[in-house]
Amino acid sequence: MPSEGLPRRLQKTVDALSTPPISVPPVEVSDESMKWKRERFGDHELGVAPLITNTRRILLVKERDGGRWTIPGGYAETGEGVEDAGIREAKEETGLDLKVIMPLVLYTGEILSPHQGRLKSYLVLQKTSILGGVLGPLDKEEVAEVRFFGPDELKRLMASGPFHVTYPELDGILGPEVLRLLRDLAR
Repeated sequence: MPSEGLPRRLQKTVDALSTPPISVPPVEVSDESMKWKRERFGDHELGVAPLITNTRRILLVKERDGGRWTIPGGYAETGEGVEDAGIREAKEETGLDLKVIMPLVLYTGEILSPHQGRLKSYLVLQKTSILGGVLGPLDKEEVAEVRFFGPDELKRLMASGPFHVTYPELDGILGPEVLRLLRDLAR
């Protein structure tokens, strides 16, 4: 059944979810930032965050800018499917080849700017499995390090503050939900 207002490329994701999409508060950006987003993404922004686990550990990447640890991910290109975007972003940031097993959560929101209006924003967290590849960032300009964290290390990392979810404007909203998902996946 189609979901009102969602881009067509998200319909398969919504159909596969066991929970309804989670709405997040709007994010305000500058007109310049909004103009760039519209030129790059069109009528909506779609982010992907593939959760990569291996024997009770989760893979995180350390951003070169700011040194924060985060779930690999980024933006889908215009017209690119959700699964393809997750696979591509994971390869660029981790060097691994993945299969997307299923979407876990869809976050929906809006980006606002003073004079450039609104832009719908979506973020899909994806459960994945590793098919192969060599661990290490291919995109060395954005990613400084790639490493697996066990449950205890992850708890310490999140408690110490340098953990950062893929999109800084969603930090705090995704934090507890991501931790719950990670605990479930690590079982």
